[in-house]
Amino acid sequence: MFLKSGAAPFLILFLMAALTACPGPAPKVCAYAGDPMQPIAAQIVGFDPTLSYEAIPDGGMLELTPPPQGGYVLYVGAYATNLSACDVTVSAELVDPGTGSALTDLSARESDFSVKVDGYWSPTALDFNSDFPNIPACPGALGRGIVGVPAQVRVTITDGLGKTGTFTEAVTAVCSPGDGSCPCACGAADAGCD
Repeated sequence: MFLKSGAAPFLILFLMAALTACPGPAPKVCAYAGDPMQPIAAQIVGFDPTLSYEAIPDGGMLELTPPPQGGYVLYVGAYATNLSACDVTVSAELVDPGTGSALTDLSARESDFSVKVDGYWSPTALDFNSDFPNIPACPGALGRGIVGVPAQVRVTITDGLGKTGTFTEAVTAVCSPGDGSCPCACGAADAGCD
């Protein structure tokens, strides 16, 4: 492309005006949910077959659920407070209560916490497939049966500023009533399944 003499300054002014006219995406405005001076507080929640989340009582049962990709997962997450509400990462796994060693693989999801629920904050969409950890339980890469095994669910919450809290509850993974495949896929290695 050939420019006539004196055209370059006009081209530069045109490009500068075009670039400043489109500001791009606005920066994310991130509120603080709760008291920034307090440690993160949380309530561990589990997926209920009625498509809602409920608090997991200490010693409660978590139902193994077949996700769209196959196998069985435990949908577990947390409602939290005293954290920066943007870019919150929630990770979860089942661990042996005596040794702390993993019984399942770890799952983590990131989302913004902007919905107030019983004094806590939860992910904006409340989508159990994308906003809450889907703990890959079985068949598991760790090769352990988990049905009926006393365990702890360990949930770690890290906000976008790096503030972290870890929470545990005693739980037992159970199969849905009438699901004949679950005990074979998630039970002990000697469950008698082909």
